[in-house]
Amino acid sequence: MSDSFYCVNEPLVERAVETDARSRSPGVIRGRRDIIDEYAALYEEYPAARKRAVADTARKAGEQFLQAGERRAAIGEFWRAFRTRPTPARAVPLASALGGWRSYRASKHLSVRLP
Repeated sequence: MSDSFYCVNEPLVERAVETDARSRSPGVIRGRRDIIDEYAALYEEYPAARKRAVADTARKAGEQFLQAGERRAAIGEFWRAFRTRPTPARAVPLASALGGWRSYRASKHLSVRLP
């Protein structure tokens, strides 16, 4: 085995960079929920994966609602995320949403470290 390296003159892969911030649009939540519904039969075989997908989608929806100033809707989504998959990391956003967007943003640093 040789320790030599070879180079290529052209990139092998190009990464797309989206400038329209689709991950922040309300359509992304509808899209995620449509995928969960579309693959319901497959998710029946893997219930843990379905719970994770539903909880992650609800958390993302809650974040969007909270950022838009819709605290009641946000709390409902964070509750759905926690109820679907109760973990400390899902409890923190639920509790911090009561304090509004700034409280939620501050708590994100804490919930990143929780299981």
